Amino acid sequence: MTAILGSSLAAAMAVWLRRPDDWIVVRHRLGPGDAQDPWTPPTWLVPVAATCVVVVAVPSAATQIALVAIALAALFVLKLHRRARRRAGAADFRAEVGRVIRSASADLRAGVDPVAALHAATSDASTGWGPVRAAAPTDVRTALQEVALTPGGESLADVSAAWHLAEQAGAPLAVIFDRMVESIQAEVELDREVGVEAGPARATARLMAFLPVFGLGLGMLLGVNPVAVLLGSGLGVACLAGGLTLACCGLWWIERIVSALDGPGRADA
Repeated sequence: MTAILGSSLAAAMAVWLRRPDDWIVVRHRLGPGDAQDPWTPPTWLVPVAATCVVVVAVPSAATQIALVAIALAALFVLKLHRRARRRAGAADFRAEVGRVIRSASADLRAGVDPVAALHAATSDASTGWGPVRAAAPTDVRTALQEVALTPGGESLADVSAAWHLAEQAGAPLAVIFDRMVESIQAEVELDREVGVEAGPARATARLMAFLPVFGLGLGMLLGVNPVAVLLGSGLGVACLAGGLTLACCGLWWIERIVSALDGPGRADA
């Protein structure tokens, strides 16, 4: 019964870890939907399968509960790590958007055609600009809206609107781009500020969360076997589960504070 419960909890945590982000769902709904990405094994598949096998193979109920608690904590930490990577990727792409718009604005002031200026500005950019590089002159606005769905590229929706305004009313696109660059640069500076200010807090939280692991290693070096106590008795399992819960709560709380600094619109970027 305990093995079944542990496997179910691990599987539920894996589903929560793998659920798609909102922007991915929106992109698939708005996109053409005629091509599907090839399936690749998810990163959580191996640890979850290994945990289920170990839980079923271990006869002790206390050890089974302890292993499930460790697996859930590991998956939770992996989830936070992936979220931090997405936030860092969004910040990098936001900075790249600023560089692209600034380069396109400079080419526009030099008399280059808007489409050619945008293509030239994105020629050395990341692969996320593929729709813009491949877009025909009449499809640039749609391509910008598609790239705007990428985390960090939200300002490209305004660029798309400015592009449409320039086409319909003949507004000076270079002037509009210059003002947008100032706004994007302010967001990039905010990203850097948040990263610098949140760095010590994140480092402290991670150190406090992983410090008990070093304590276990020190106990083993001193001739004590704390692992056997934590995995083999009810009190040890309760202490292990409580410690893992508090450590995960601390990491989660720090990430929530950092997300609040990012603002409500970019908290889950």
